[in-house]
Amino acid sequence: MPQYIFVNEVVREPRMHYYKVPRLGSYLAVRLEYDSCMLQAALDAGVADFLDSRTKRKEQEEERKNFDEAQRELKEQKEADGEEFIPEKKEWPEIETQAYKTQKVQFVVCLNTLGQDREFTEDEVKFALRKTQFYRDVWEKIETNNLKEDIEKRVAQIEPDRFYRETLEQLDIAELEKLVEEQTAPKEGDQFSEEQKMALQRKIKFQLLTKGFYSPDDALAHRTKIEKERIRTSGNKSAEEIAREEAMDASKYIPLVPEQWRQKL
Repeated sequence: MPQYIFVNEVVREPRMHYYKVPRLGSYLAVRLEYDSCMLQAALDAGVADFLDSRTKRKEQEEERKNFDEAQRELKEQKEADGEEFIPEKKEWPEIETQAYKTQKVQFVVCLNTLGQDREFTEDEVKFALRKTQFYRDVWEKIETNNLKEDIEKRVAQIEPDRFYRETLEQLDIAELEKLVEEQTAPKEGDQFSEEQKMALQRKIKFQLLTKGFYSPDDALAHRTKIEKERIRTSGNKSAEEIAREEAMDASKYIPLVPEQWRQKL
C-alpha cells in the first residue's frame, strides 16, 4: 500500500493551513509515486536495444541452423560407418530486450470531509489507498505500451530510410547532377564566369530538390497520363499497349520526377 497521512480532526492539527474559513472534518493525503518511461532517453535507448536484440536473434537463428545442419551430417556419417550417433546438446538462451529507462514521478492524492464534521471510515481509507495504487499500476502500464508503440514506429521509419540511403540515394544524386548539367549547359552567345555558373547550378539544384519525390506509383501514373496524351494526338499506340508496357516497367526505380506533383495534394 502507498504511504499516506491521515488527520482525524483538521481543526485540532496546528500544521493545517486554511485558505478560507476552517470547517470540521478530516483530511487524507496519499502518496502516488510511479516509474515513468515517457522520456526521450528511454525512446532512444529502446530503439537501439530493439535493433541490437533483433540482430542478435538473427545471428542466433543462423547459428542454430548451422548447428542443426552439422548434427544432421554427423548423424548420416555415423550411420554410414555403422557407429552409434550421440547428439550434442546445446542450450540456446532467449534473447530479450532490456527494461526501459524510467524516472520517478510523484503526486499526492488529497481527500477531505471538510464541512461534514466526520472522519474517514476505515473502509474509505482502504478504498482511497487501493484506488491510488490502481492509478499507479495503470499509468505505468499505459506509458510502457505507448513507449513500445513509439519504438516500433521509429524502427519502421528507420528501415525505409536505410534502404533508400544504401540503394537509391546514389541514383537520385546521379540523376540530379545530370539534370543540373543539362540545364546549365552554355548556349550559343552565353558568357558566364565560373562563379556565376556555380551559383546557377546551386539555384537549379535547389529547385529540382524541392520538386523531386521518390514515389514509383505516382511516377508511373504520371508517365501513363503523359503517354495517353501523346497517343491521343499521335495515334501511334493503343491505350492497352501503353498500359501493358507500363505494367512491365513498374518495378523500375524512378528517381526525381519534377513533373510528378502538378496537381495539388
